[in-house]
Amino acid sequence: MRLICLPCDPVSPGGYNRVASDDLRRLGSVQGDVVCVYLERGKAAAAKSLIVHRPRRGGWRQLVNLCRLKPFSNIGVSQLTRLVGALSVTDIFCGDVIFYDALRAMFPSKRMTVRFHNFFALAAARHWWRGGAVDSHFRLTLGLTARLERRICNDDLVFPIFINPRERDLFQLMYPQRECDVWGVETELAAEVRLPTRPRLVYMGGTASHQVVGLKYLIATVLPALRANHPSVELHLWGHGTQNFHAPHRGVFGYGFWAGEGLPLQGDGLFVIPDLFGGGIKVKTGDALSAGIAFITTPFGAEGYQFTPHPARMVCEMAEWHKTIEMFFYDNGILHGA
Repeated sequence: MRLICLPCDPVSPGGYNRVASDDLRRLGSVQGDVVCVYLERGKAAAAKSLIVHRPRRGGWRQLVNLCRLKPFSNIGVSQLTRLVGALSVTDIFCGDVIFYDALRAMFPSKRMTVRFHNFFALAAARHWWRGGAVDSHFRLTLGLTARLERRICNDDLVFPIFINPRERDLFQLMYPQRECDVWGVETELAAEVRLPTRPRLVYMGGTASHQVVGLKYLIATVLPALRANHPSVELHLWGHGTQNFHAPHRGVFGYGFWAGEGLPLQGDGLFVIPDLFGGGIKVKTGDALSAGIAFITTPFGAEGYQFTPHPARMVCEMAEWHKTIEMFFYDNGILHGA
């Protein structure tokens, strides 16, 4: 029997969910598969899936994990044993590092495939080299997850699967003779790129600790620099938690989770992907490439993708975003004046 543990619902539209869905597609369907899904309480999984409930933020399970120097979302052995402890397991797909400790405790001598949705060791190294302000939650996430990743990578019974080539390369720098693989996100590039008609920046994404760092920099640094000379520039935010940044007097409009069809504002805006440290892959970059919309991201936000340079597909450090966006709006007649 094959045990497949997924970190989220593989049928919802979010980027994390879509990668989990793609993993299922790659694995194929085998009779007797048991799928275990990690879900928030109150959410339903697909029929016949087993459910492990995600701990409430700030709840006792997260505090226990912190005291044990484990990532906040790490799954306890007892949680998984109650569901699959009596099953005869032959193959294990560990769909995220948060399952590893429980699975290894239950199956100490079995080989398993471990899927890295992010390789926080890479993000931690970049933060150590480049600096930059991060909140305490993200600092802990980097440290605790990289510590877990190190243990996983030192397990010779693990076959790692990464999501972009640079994360694989870091692993192979440490373990040149170890085998691993890359399962990226398949993207079909649109032939044409639509240009915005109004000076609007559009963000679509969550506000988890590894995402919110770049979003805060965008709001605190990039947007004020643009609005100093061009107060008509606005930033529109969609995604879980973005309503907390709603500040119309500063040109910031946070709407929360996007539940509509297609793209917000019918795609009329410059889409921003403010990734300061990388790690994983930015599904929204792939979405922008396939939808043919104008976007700007960092070199880290473009990792894992190959595309032909285009004036409306901009990749540069965030320190250059203010001038790059301003010039883009000027060149395309969206802003006027010196």
